[in-house]
Amino acid sequence: MENLILKSSGWWVGPWNRTVVGGLPATKVEVERGGIACAIAANKLSKEEREILGILPWQEYGVAKFHDVLDWEVVEEAGIKIRRPVHVEFKVGEAKADLMAKIDGKRKVVEEGGFVFDEVFYATDQKGRTALESAQAAFDLDINHVETDWLARAPETNERVWVSIDSAKYAALMVSMRDHIRACFTEQRRKSEELVPSINTYDDYLYFIEFELDSSWQ
Repeated sequence: MENLILKSSGWWVGPWNRTVVGGLPATKVEVERGGIACAIAANKLSKEEREILGILPWQEYGVAKFHDVLDWEVVEEAGIKIRRPVHVEFKVGEAKADLMAKIDGKRKVVEEGGFVFDEVFYATDQKGRTALESAQAAFDLDINHVETDWLARAPETNERVWVSIDSAKYAALMVSMRDHIRACFTEQRRKSEELVPSINTYDDYLYFIEFELDSSWQ
C-alpha cells in the first residue's frame, strides 16, 4: 500500500487484540481477559515471558492526509504484528481544494513581494502600492513638478537607494507594477484551471507541491 505512514509503535497482546499507542518502547500493555483488565510493564519482561503471554512488537500504519481508510488488516511479519490499511480511498476533492488555497496564498506572497524596474526594487505590499499610486498627484496637480525623489531598494543587496522619477519614468514604473500584479493573477489562473484539474492521486498532489506550486510566477 503506497503512502503508508507509521502512526504508532508498542506491544501487541495475543488474541485479545489490545494495543498501547505512544511510542517505542511501550511502558505498559493493557491485557483484557474475561472482563478483567490488568497492566503489564511489557518492556521490563524478558523475551521468553513476552512469548508466553503472547506479547509481540506492534506497529500501526496509517495513510497520508486526504485518504479515507475503508478497511484494515493485521499481519505478522518477522515476529512483528502490523496493522495497516487496505482499501483506501483518495479524497481528491479535498486535495484539490487544498492546492487551490495554497496557490492563492502563493499568488498573494508574490504579488506583494515587489518587482524590479530599471534595476531598482519597488515594494508592492499595501503600504508600498499605496505610496506609488499616491505619487500620481505630484504630477497631476502640480504642472511645475518636474520630478520626485523616491526611496527604493537595491534588488540584490536590499540597501536603500534614492532615485529621481520624472513623469515619463513614473508612467513606465506604474505600467511595470500593473504588469507584475497582472502576471501573478494570470499564473494563478493557469495553475488553477490547467494543472489542478489533472490531480488524481496523492503522488500527483505531492508532485505539484514540490515542482509546480513555486514555479513560473515571474
